Amino acid sequence: MLRTLAIIAAITASANATATSTSIDWDLQSSNITTDGTWVAGSNSSTWNDAESIALTSDGVEVVVTGWSDSEGDTSASNSKEYYDQIVEQGDLYYWGDSNGWGVVNGDENSNSVPDHSIDNYSSSLMYSDQDMVLLSFSEAVSLEGISVGWYSDGQNNILDVGAVAISSQDVANMSNGTSTWDDIYSEVDMSTISKQGSSNYYALDSDAGSSTFWLVGLYNEMENCDYDAFKLMGVTAKTSNGGGGTPPVDVPEPSSIAIFALGLAFIVRQKKLSSKFKLNF
Repeated sequence: MLRTLAIIAAITASANATATSTSIDWDLQSSNITTDGTWVAGSNSSTWNDAESIALTSDGVEVVVTGWSDSEGDTSASNSKEYYDQIVEQGDLYYWGDSNGWGVVNGDENSNSVPDHSIDNYSSSLMYSDQDMVLLSFSEAVSLEGISVGWYSDGQNNILDVGAVAISSQDVANMSNGTSTWDDIYSEVDMSTISKQGSSNYYALDSDAGSSTFWLVGLYNEMENCDYDAFKLMGVTAKTSNGGGGTPPVDVPEPSSIAIFALGLAFIVRQKKLSSKFKLNF
């Protein structure tokens, strides 16, 4: 009987283990992208480090990275700021080495200018700032846990105001419609702040922001009082609801520990009855 109980306990523990989730890391170094991922060349054919998008698979889950910014002007706007900027459009990704990471260069920026060629809320070429974002598109829904940052500039307050927000497929479609602003895509109150963890280059979400296939990562406010921030992305960490591996969970209710244990006890009772029924007395 003790052996039977041990077997039941092992089955129960195994069933519970399948419900846990594990973290997955995507290291976005250029060697990983060119060897195991996809690098789609950007609009600047005169340089090697320009990309329209990059993609990398880890533990069976793919992430596609693209750069975006509110750098397009609304020519129908009555005020100067919206006339020159505010409409979201896709920019290019630029790779600045393994110790620095990826930046975004939008339509108002020059790839040779710093901090323009990073993920920033600043533009030196025009009088109005642009808010860059990186769109992370995963092959399945994930909970974003954090990012790895290479080079960064944290402005006058010595705080890198970086955050992340989950968006829908409709939001992603609206980013390309030529009329949407960042306010149309997400609400700033929904953005989760991302904070530096100790002396490492890893920044973790301060709270659970839910699960989604699409995530925007960037600075959560536009430049104010010349206090601009900027950073370059080196990696991403997230977890899937089925614990990684890229295989979607089977659409069948998972048996609870109590249910499994109850079935085990029923099996023991039945075995005892059968044993008593066929017991011979001499």
